[in-house]
Amino acid sequence: MRKFLSKLNIELLMALMLTFIGGFIEIYSLRVHSIFAGMQTGNLITMFTDFIDGNMVQGLYRLLVIGVFLLGCFLAEFLRFLLRKGKLPKESVILGFEIVFLLPLLFLPVGNIHGDAEWIDIVADIFLALFASFQYTTFRKVNGESYATTMMTNLMSNIAKDVFGLIHEKDEDDAIRLLEHILVLLFFVLGVISFYFTYIHIGTDSELAIRLMILIPLIILIFVFVLSFFHHAKEQNQRINK
Repeated sequence: MRKFLSKLNIELLMALMLTFIGGFIEIYSLRVHSIFAGMQTGNLITMFTDFIDGNMVQGLYRLLVIGVFLLGCFLAEFLRFLLRKGKLPKESVILGFEIVFLLPLLFLPVGNIHGDAEWIDIVADIFLALFASFQYTTFRKVNGESYATTMMTNLMSNIAKDVFGLIHEKDEDDAIRLLEHILVLLFFVLGVISFYFTYIHIGTDSELAIRLMILIPLIILIFVFVLSFFHHAKEQNQRINK
């Protein structure tokens, strides 16, 4: 347990907060905008079912979201390449872009709150896909272990692997990794639950209230943005001390 507590650092705190945001934004995009912000497998499946059912406009719309996500992943990688030799902390710059992508959602109209599939709020969904792509592409490890903030399939696979390793090897490291992965999964679920309880209690008829819900992940994201500078300073000090 002492070894696990030593892992409770800024990096893990940032990961948990980003995972909470990932869960919140994923269910927000699905319930409010009828698309998946980060889980492009869902968009891909529903795109082809739309085409097969003859909903060409909706299918092309989902194809646009998938394309924007791919473009966002490319832009995030390109940005990291540009910053590789600079003094600016890469993760802070990425988080800054994520804040920029979420801000417009406070002001853009919400078209699908009554389940009207014909009203397509393209601009809002483009910003959601860009946000998810930057977060998914960039924040992939915590304390040297792989994780994801926008989808849990790989994380659940890691949990199963950790459980097997713990049973088979009885290794303390497997136990620590298992606790970390479960904690990340719980924060994703917490993000989903937080959105859903807020959503059903504010009433779906209020467009303004639904837009203001974005303040929840936005405020947390700004806090993570500030934390990222402390994390960068800590890493710099560790390099110097070596």
